[in-house]
Amino acid sequence: MTHNWLEFKIENLHMAVPLSSICKIKDKKELIVEREKELKFYSGKELIGLGEKREGANPVLFTQQEQHSLIFTVDEVVGLLEIRQEDIVEMPSFGKREDMLTKSIGIVEDRIVQFLDLQRLTNLSANLTIDKNK
Repeated sequence: MTHNWLEFKIENLHMAVPLSSICKIKDKKELIVEREKELKFYSGKELIGLGEKREGANPVLFTQQEQHSLIFTVDEVVGLLEIRQEDIVEMPSFGKREDMLTKSIGIVEDRIVQFLDLQRLTNLSANLTIDKNK
């Protein structure tokens, strides 16, 4: 069984993946950099309500702002970036695996695993530094 959402939590990572790397846009449309920045820095306070997994929703992005994990659904991302739903021609299914750090998430799997592994190594490195300084 597959789920159309990224179900791992990413700590201290502002934006897990850009929409452009998750789905294909018709006519090879490029996302406008300014609009993508607008999505990244959208006020966490205004988006607190998006943190809940709603029935039937199809979340694609996690961000963490002001200690709140935010989940954007496809429709919400489309709205924020002013892309019409019909312009999105492919949205991969995200498969499940037991290991939270290596979940299969379609075409962006390697990229996410790299992000998560980097985060894990950064945390490990920080812990070793703290121990060394004691």
